[in-house]
Amino acid sequence: MARLALLVNTVRYLKLKQLYYQLFYRLRKPKLEYGVATIVRGCISGWPGAAYCETPSSDGVSYTFLGETACLGDDWNSPSFSKLWLYNLHYQDVLNAKSADAQIVLGKKLIADC
Repeated sequence: MARLALLVNTVRYLKLKQLYYQLFYRLRKPKLEYGVATIVRGCISGWPGAAYCETPSSDGVSYTFLGETACLGDDWNSPSFSKLWLYNLHYQDVLNAKSADAQIVLGKKLIADC
């Protein structure tokens, strides 16, 4: 009974056009279009963009971001660094760096040290 009262109170404030379209879209069956060809794109073989930044570290100990160089030990969240510098440290854009291919060994070293 409460649901019926709620429905009546809701419908009472609807305009006739709103009521018509509510009924129309609830009762009509959607028409599917057959025969429309799907366009399939080819695979992307490599990153099409140019490498635009320098690698932030060459040894995995000292990092340079925003013109500031710091040596890290085990503390990657030190409060002595600015929030923006720590953001760059945690989300390094090494994949877009100029010598990203040479960073594979460094990446494996950093993972192994964890």
